Amino acid sequence: MSSIPPPTEMSVAAPTGPVPVRRPGAGRAVAVVVLVAAAALIPLFGPRAALD
Repeated sequence: MSSIPPPTEMSVAAPTGPVPVRRPGAGRAVAVVVLVAAAALIPLFGPRAALD
C-alpha cells in the first residue's frame, strides 16, 4: 500500500478568475513584441550604444 492520500477537489488548482490560457504561439508572440520594442528603442540611444 502506498501512503499517497486520495485526490480531493481541494488539491486541484481551480482558476479563481480570468486566468489566461497558455496558447502554443504565446511564447512566439511575446518574443516578437520584445524584439519590436527593442528595435523601437534603438533610435533613442543611437547605433553607438549597440556597439559599446
